[in-house]
Amino acid sequence: MLTGATHARELITIQMVMFSLLSLIHSGIINENENTKNVLSQQKFYFVPVINIDALNAIEDSHNVNPDFTVLALEKRKNMVQLASQSNCENKEGQEIGVDLNRNWGVDF
Repeated sequence: MLTGATHARELITIQMVMFSLLSLIHSGIINENENTKNVLSQQKFYFVPVINIDALNAIEDSHNVNPDFTVLALEKRKNMVQLASQSNCENKEGQEIGVDLNRNWGVDF
């Protein structure tokens, strides 16, 4: 599994995921490389170019408003959920704190 764009400041990782996908296809199918064909036929691959859609959207919105690109969008590291009524989504001041995508993954799956 290859993922990209976990954080707003990691936009280049979207291209890295797509480049890896295209490299496998090009090597195994177009160039008919036997090693790559074997790997492609024996393994499952999952490519997820964008994990944090909210951060990508914030950057796009920020760029549309301010073409000079504001720092605010670059600091958006969390998936800012809209469920303010849930206590695990608020801090003591009632502000939405979201999910830190580096730390909130399941374990023992």
